[in-house]
Amino acid sequence: MLEEFGLILLLSQIAIQWGKEAMQKGINANRVKDRLVEGFSSNGMKFVGYLDDQEKIKNFYPAF
Repeated sequence: MLEEFGLILLLSQIAIQWGKEAMQKGINANRVKDRLVEGFSSNGMKFVGYLDDQEKIKNFYPAF
């Protein structure tokens, strides 16, 4: 059980890194409309996110 929790935690951290990477790539490629950002991580996974009032990433999620 503890091993499963560790694996889930590791996979969550990896997904967060992919999302951050995708958001930065989306911003750098100017794929921002209003406050919506679309980007792709290096593994090709698409993420969608939103910017706050200071234009910092507020949240993101994988898009399938």
